[in-house]
Amino acid sequence: MIDSGIEFDSLHFHIEEVDAYNKPFNFVWSEREPGKTTSVVVQKIYNWYKKYGYPSIALRHIAADITDLYAQSFEETINKFKGREVHLVVRKEQSGIMMLYDVPAGSKSWKDGKLFLVILPLGAPMNRLKSVNVGPVGCIMYDEAIINKQMGEKYPSCLPMRFNEIYRTFARECRPRTLKVYCLANPYSKYHPLLVDWGVPINEIKRGHILTGPNWLVYPYQMRPELREYIMKNDPTAILSNDYTRYAFDGEAVNDTEIPIRETKPEGYRLHYVFKVGGRFLYLWKNANDWYAGPMAAWWAETRSEGPGKRQEVISADFQELVRGSVLIDAYKGVFDALALCVATQRIEYQTPEAYFLIQEIYSCF
Repeated sequence: MIDSGIEFDSLHFHIEEVDAYNKPFNFVWSEREPGKTTSVVVQKIYNWYKKYGYPSIALRHIAADITDLYAQSFEETINKFKGREVHLVVRKEQSGIMMLYDVPAGSKSWKDGKLFLVILPLGAPMNRLKSVNVGPVGCIMYDEAIINKQMGEKYPSCLPMRFNEIYRTFARECRPRTLKVYCLANPYSKYHPLLVDWGVPINEIKRGHILTGPNWLVYPYQMRPELREYIMKNDPTAILSNDYTRYAFDGEAVNDTEIPIRETKPEGYRLHYVFKVGGRFLYLWKNANDWYAGPMAAWWAETRSEGPGKRQEVISADFQELVRGSVLIDAYKGVFDALALCVATQRIEYQTPEAYFLIQEIYSCF
C-alpha cells in the first residue's frame, strides 16, 4: 500500500535536525508535545524496517516500564502516520525483554511475522542483555531517558557501563555502518549518567542550542512558538502556574532549579570524605571554619571520574563497587550524622546537579 497517512508538519520536531550533524550518540530533550518519540519511531525505526528489513532497539530503564500498552503505542503511532498498517504481536522473554513482530493481518502468532523491534530494560542482568542476537539493527532509541527524582525514580546501577555493553553488542553487527542512538527525554534535569560519561559540559547546556562533541550531540529542543500558542489555547493544564507547566510547556529542568550550585570550591574547605557511587567519585569538602557563625555552607560536594590518592580512604556505596583500599559505607553507621543533618537542612552546596543526585543516592545510608 502506498503511504497516505498524516504528513509531518513544520511545527513539530524532525529527527533530521539531529542527523545533519552525523553523530553516533544523540541526546534530545524538550517539553512535552513537540513529537520527539514520534519522529524517531516513524522516521527512523519504521523506515529502517521498511527499506532494509532491519529491526531496531528500544531501551527503557526497568522491566516494569515495558508494558503491553507501551508496545501497542508503536503500532498506533506508525499507523497514524503511514498508510501501510503494521500488525505487531508481542513475544515476551526473560527479565522483561520484549520482542515485537510484524505479522500479517489476522494473525496472532509472532512465528508468522518478522522481527520489528526489541525492547530491553537497562536494569536487567547484563548477560541476558548481551545474549540478544538479532543481527544488524536500524537504530537504538533510549526512551524516557531522564528520570524524575521527585517521583522517587532511580537510574539502574552502573548505567554507562550497561549502555556501552549493549551498544557494542549491536554495533558490531552493523559495521561498517555506524549505529546511531537517539536518547529522548523530558526536561526533569540536565543531569544524566550518560552525559557525564560522554564528557558533556552540563553547565554549558542551554535551551534551544545544539551542543556537540567528538561523537555526541545534545539538543535541549525548544518548542516552536506557533505550537506553543496552539497548546496554550487547547490544553487547560497549560495555564496553570506550577512545576508541571514549567517542565511540560516551558522546558525547564524542574529537578535542578532549587539545587544550590557553586561551581568552584570556596576557600577554607578541606577534603573530608570520598564516596564511590555508580562508578563515579563524590568528593565532600568540609568548611574548616565555624560554619554555624557565618553564611557559608558547611559542605561543598563535587564529582570526579578519578579517585583520590592512596592516603585518602574511599567509601563505597555498594558492595559491587568495592575496590582495593575502600570500605563499605555500612561500616560507618552513625559517623555521617553531621553530614546527614547538613544535607537535610540544606547546609551544603554542589558543583553540579550530578553531585546533588549522587548525594541523594547514598543519603539513606548515612
